[in-house]
Amino acid sequence: MRLQFLGDALDHWKGALFQHLCSENLLKDLHVEPMITDSRIWTPKELNTYARLLQLKNTERIIHSDRTFTRTYPDYFKSIKYSGDLFLDPDTGIATGKAYRKHIKTDEI
Repeated sequence: MRLQFLGDALDHWKGALFQHLCSENLLKDLHVEPMITDSRIWTPKELNTYARLLQLKNTERIIHSDRTFTRTYPDYFKSIKYSGDLFLDPDTGIATGKAYRKHIKTDEI
């Protein structure tokens, strides 16, 4: 996720989808991994905006809000100790075949 895209139509769509899935009891205790790829961590105000757009109850549901995503950090996903519903929000998506720089590969998760 990149700050320059915060608040785009996809964030509103994701939030509406999460709200619907939670109201139907299809998601339990949803948390989000934004996979921030900016050169700096986000401010509390930016994290709060992201949480509101995604219909999260608070920023405590954002995992790794204190660091940026980098492929050179080998324990990035290993450090996630949460075992409930988790949404990954990479820049472009998760690649199951050919991957480009903005994709996260399944073997990296």
